[in-house]
Amino acid sequence: MNQIKQFLSVAILLGIALSCNKDHKKAKRSNKISDTEEKMIVATDTDSISKNQQSVIEPIHEKLHASLSKDVFLRFERTACFGKCPSYVLVIQKDGKASYEGIEWVVNKGKFNAIIEAEVLKRIREKAEEIGFFSMADSYDNKYVTDLPSVITTLKTRNGFKTIVNRYQGPETLRAFERFIDEQLKKVIWQPKQNDEQR
Repeated sequence: MNQIKQFLSVAILLGIALSCNKDHKKAKRSNKISDTEEKMIVATDTDSISKNQQSVIEPIHEKLHASLSKDVFLRFERTACFGKCPSYVLVIQKDGKASYEGIEWVVNKGKFNAIIEAEVLKRIREKAEEIGFFSMADSYDNKYVTDLPSVITTLKTRNGFKTIVNRYQGPETLRAFERFIDEQLKKVIWQPKQNDEQR
């Protein structure tokens, strides 16, 4: 009798152990599916964000390029933020004629003209080529991060223009190039535009 009881006890324990093992395997399979699905969801979200950003960026570039004269060498813009970010637009023609509009938090506020020396244009072009400006991405941005100013740099290419919008986590070489452009223009003597030139 005792042997039968012992046999039944062992059988019951063995059955419980096998049942737990099956449940564990099912849970693992379920977790694996969840992980895979999660990766697919993340990838899809990333793709959609990338596509959304691209769909916003491309029309901006196209519109900007269409508005520029073929004689433009450089267009350089710093946009506003909610704080004290310098905001201005600079356009330099290939012959060195330049126009500047200081908007907010700048020394020269308003519209100005100047002549930029050919050597300055040469240095800007050489620096752009040195850092690989023309092969960089068209935009460095994150739509989920707000209140950051943008730097929009456009340079003449053989077939048109190359524009980079740098608002969030652009390469340090690009940020250094933007500072380099500012530095080159510090000694420029800006003349206020006359009333008939303001249009």
